[in-house]
Amino acid sequence: MNIIRFDPFVGIDSVMDNHSRVDRSGWSRPLTPYDGLTAGTSCPAMDITESDREFRLSIDLPGVSKDNIDIQVHGRKLSVTATRPVDYGNDARLMRMERFSGHWQRTIELPDAAGDDLRATFDNGVLDIVVSKRPEAVPRSIKIR
Repeated sequence: MNIIRFDPFVGIDSVMDNHSRVDRSGWSRPLTPYDGLTAGTSCPAMDITESDREFRLSIDLPGVSKDNIDIQVHGRKLSVTATRPVDYGNDARLMRMERFSGHWQRTIELPDAAGDDLRATFDNGVLDIVVSKRPEAVPRSIKIR
């Protein structure tokens, strides 16, 4: 039998570094229980992109039914909740569990430039949420007279 030394402070540096981090686009990165953990955790991957007119959040939710996803906006807070039940049957003995199952929630703060128009699509296990920018936040060109 191998003995593995437990270090309760593994990853604490990255947790502390990310605690109050706000990136250049104005998206705040909340401290979650998953900060500092490696792949294989139960936090679905999320990408956020920005164009001139909108922000797009893409969240990988494989195996989740569209009916088990809830998106809520409260002020500037956007929350996504998903549930993925996994049934192995009554006679199955679980030997190893690496796939996400259960209830998951993530809340992010929308940047100041975010508008009120939001739309969401779910295709092939990827949830896309598009948040329009406020008209005054959209770049425009001015002609010289």
